[in-house]
Formats: sequence, structure tokens, C-alpha cells
Amino acid sequence: MQTAQRNLKAQQNFKQLTCVLKLTDHKGVLRCKGRLTNADLDPDAKNLILPKGNYFTKLIVTECHETVMHSGLRATLAELR
Repeated sequence: MQTAQRNLKAQQNFKQLTCVLKLTDHKGVLRCKGRLTNADLDPDAKNLILPKGNYFTKLIVTECHETVMHSGLRATLAELR
């Protein structure tokens, strides 16, 4: 995950993303602030951010899509969340 996030940090608009998404660096992993901050989840599973178009990100989305048996965009996003 840290390798995938390095690509995000290298983007030209990274400073803008940091402000808009309120990104923080927690133990080397970028996280955004949001409603999940208050969720009853393992802290390591909250508010992760991955760059669009990254291979690792595509693998995660593909796995979620297959888990919901190709049910469509909404089901895939629900599984991803």
C-alpha cells in the first residue's frame, strides 16, 4: 500500500489533495479524515486512500467486483466501502 501511495505523493496536485481531503500520514500510510473516524473498526482499516489507476487499487476493486458476483457498480462500491 505504501508503494501505491508513493505514486499519489508524486502527483503535481498532491498539496491540493492534502488540503481538500485533509490527508494525514499515520505510520507511513496516508489517510483522509471523514465519517469513518468515528466507526467501530480496527484503526488500520479506516480512511485509507489509494491512487486512481494504480495496479494495487485495480486489484482491490476487481476482487470486490468478483465477490459481489459482477452485480454492478453500486454493489461493487458497497463491498469496497
